[in-house]
Amino acid sequence: MFGEGGRITVKSEGSFATEGTDEDPVVIEGESATPGYWQGIRFRSNNRNNSIDEAEIANGGSNGYANVYLDDSSRASVTNCTLRSSSTFGIIAESGTTLEASGNTFEDNADGDIQDQNE
Repeated sequence: MFGEGGRITVKSEGSFATEGTDEDPVVIEGESATPGYWQGIRFRSNNRNNSIDEAEIANGGSNGYANVYLDDSSRASVTNCTLRSSSTFGIIAESGTTLEASGNTFEDNADGDIQDQNE
């Protein structure tokens, strides 16, 4: 659980991977069940190992971010996740990023499911 305004930032030299199961997903959310309580997961890394599978990510989106946010030519795979209660989008992928997304469920994200500026 993340405090108000908190964020996970995956810097250019790093990578981030998490894998839950259908029965036991990884839960990444704010301390409060309030949309936009924390910023979310920000990818700034182009590492092929960046992946989130079988996770529940909720309550992100503060400061214009999203539950999952890609910028700086980053890449990430987001699969079989539930992305909910963002004050913006479930996922934002800025122009020049690479997003692989499939099998995801989106619930109650204020601005929509995915904003992919590469399309």
